[in-house]
Amino acid sequence: MMPEYDTIILEKIEQYVILYLNRPDSLNSSNMQLAEDLHSSLLYISKNHEIKAILITGKGKAFCVGGDVSAFKNAKDPSVYMNELAEKFHAALKILKTINIPTVAVINGACFGAGLGIASTCNLRICSINAKFGSAFTGIGLSPNSSLTYHLPKIVGLTLSNDMILTNRILSAEEALHFNFVSRVYDSIDTLLSEAKKIGKKLSEVAPIAFKKARYMIETSFSNDFDMQIKTEIKNIVECAGTNDFQEGLKAFFEKRNPNFKGN
Repeated sequence: MMPEYDTIILEKIEQYVILYLNRPDSLNSSNMQLAEDLHSSLLYISKNHEIKAILITGKGKAFCVGGDVSAFKNAKDPSVYMNELAEKFHAALKILKTINIPTVAVINGACFGAGLGIASTCNLRICSINAKFGSAFTGIGLSPNSSLTYHLPKIVGLTLSNDMILTNRILSAEEALHFNFVSRVYDSIDTLLSEAKKIGKKLSEVAPIAFKKARYMIETSFSNDFDMQIKTEIKNIVECAGTNDFQEGLKAFFEKRNPNFKGN
């Protein structure tokens, strides 16, 4: 039985979980409750060793349109409120960034601001044809937040990041695919979710140790020089070669079946 939250729904399917942002009447905009629930739900997932992958999507017509501007307007002290909201939201993103299982943003509609931050933090991003993408922060007089200044330049490059953040350029699904923000676009939300479930199942079956090391090396490739990176590759592949998962992978290959990795 999955825990229940006010603004998050967790649905476990086999060995993976679909995490739904659940404020459809507000287009899944982020307020304090959603930030707290996102943090709590991701913390729960990170401690549940039966869960091998996460899909994140939105209920209703949007993925997440960013921060709840009504909550901003009604805050007694906007600076205090923004600090509390950002701290909690960033704590959630830190779990999402460091969790040792694959993460996929399944973008079913508008994806702006904090929503773009969630999507950027995931390992993979796929979307439906109706999805739209934008930063939106500077449009209401805010500097970027939600990890965008860390992730967006690495994903789409400096020039497009400047365009999206400084001029609030909005990308269509086709443009997001062209600029490599997403890797797949589907012709409807139903098809998106159906295909996402196939991806979730596939990712839940990857070798956990190999996944963790591969993700780490992809991240460090932006800061390591060539020599350091290939030394890291040697170190990690040698460690993987000493695991039971590698022996299982070899055995499955020769037996022409899917491997059953255990993470040891």
